[in-house]
Amino acid sequence: MARAWPWLLVVLGLSPALLVHAAAPPSVPVHATTQQVPIAVFDNPNSVAPSRATTLSGRLVADNVFQTLFRLGPHGAVRPDLGESALSSGTTVTVVLSSARLTNGRPLTAPTVAAALSALATPSESTATTRRLLADVVGVSKVESGKATRVAGIQAVGAHRLVFHLKAASTAFVAMLANPALGILPPADIAQGGPYWQTSNLIGSTGYTLTQFEPNALMDFSKTSAPAITITRYPTFLEAWHAFENGAVAALPVSVSQQAHLPASARAHLHYLQTGGELTLLVNQGLTGPWGTGAGAQVLSRVGIARWIRTALGGRVVPSAGHLSALAPAGSALPAGKHPAALPLAVDASSPEAVALGQALARLAPHRFAVTRLAAGTLRRRWASGAVAAVLAPISPDDPWAAPPAGKVAAEPLAPTGAFWLLAPGIRGVQAFPDGALDWATAP
Repeated sequence: MARAWPWLLVVLGLSPALLVHAAAPPSVPVHATTQQVPIAVFDNPNSVAPSRATTLSGRLVADNVFQTLFRLGPHGAVRPDLGESALSSGTTVTVVLSSARLTNGRPLTAPTVAAALSALATPSESTATTRRLLADVVGVSKVESGKATRVAGIQAVGAHRLVFHLKAASTAFVAMLANPALGILPPADIAQGGPYWQTSNLIGSTGYTLTQFEPNALMDFSKTSAPAITITRYPTFLEAWHAFENGAVAALPVSVSQQAHLPASARAHLHYLQTGGELTLLVNQGLTGPWGTGAGAQVLSRVGIARWIRTALGGRVVPSAGHLSALAPAGSALPAGKHPAALPLAVDASSPEAVALGQALARLAPHRFAVTRLAAGTLRRRWASGAVAAVLAPISPDDPWAAPPAGKVAAEPLAPTGAFWLLAPGIRGVQAFPDGALDWATAP
């Protein structure tokens, strides 16, 4: 069991959740042949627990240390991870575990996984995300209310088999098990690590271990036969960009707005890493108003989906094969030359790419759209109640919240969801998790 240094405990006693702070660039230069990958971030981890990590620095650690049962591929396909296979039969889902070991040497077993997932339903650990992902599992509500300590619908059968009992058959449940928030974090190791488990007991199944931690500086992770990973926080994007330019940083996240500050020479190293979902335009055709007349399809056809995506996302993203016909029911086309009133469009404010699409649409079709940004939760509630007629949001395989009533809602996929990263020339084939965090296992 790794131990936190005594002086470290004193420092973290003041702020135990903030593990990474502003620092000078790493002193070891990056080279394609080295086994070190320094990554820049601009925030502090609020937590490194998979269910609670919301900042990029926290997600980088949580996603790469604590594996999920399954993974989502770049195009949304479910792939094995800790789970070797899954079989759905009505309201029962059976998962067979692969052979894996934790970083403390112990084998990962079905009872450990069941305990980890069951713990996420307890009042102290439950979050909005875990409640959504586990809502269909039998017995979750009793644990959330404190009436039970274990989820009855998550059962370990022997050492390598898990059985999930659902309230209703779900085609999306296996994809939900791929959400990084359900990373397997052994409860016993948290308890043994005490208040400072985040600095000394990062015991997951990927093999990455925390080998160096400098308060107000960086975190180093190592793994046998894999690159060492260093996470360093920079106060500004400009400082991080200079570090990347000088070879001190190998990977740098870049928001849509930050791309405008990059020189043309940097664009060759800018990659859009797909995360498995789709940026989708949803139209409720059961509501009266301009969207119900086919006006939206008419105006968007003039703009063009390819032009819209290219303008919003810097030409780095290939549009989905949309044709807008689903948005224009038969007989709904407006007379030629007639201009509709501004069409209301609600955009998911939590998705930078969706926001960029909304902004670009307002520029490309002035006065044709009234774009409003809404928080994800508010957006869902207003969509479910019929208060908004059209929504632009990322839709992932593990989140079928937008599933329409048959014949009422049209869905137009616009572009794959993803995250922009600047990657050093020696880093190729890197993938991202559904939350946009870089997958260390795919680094060279």
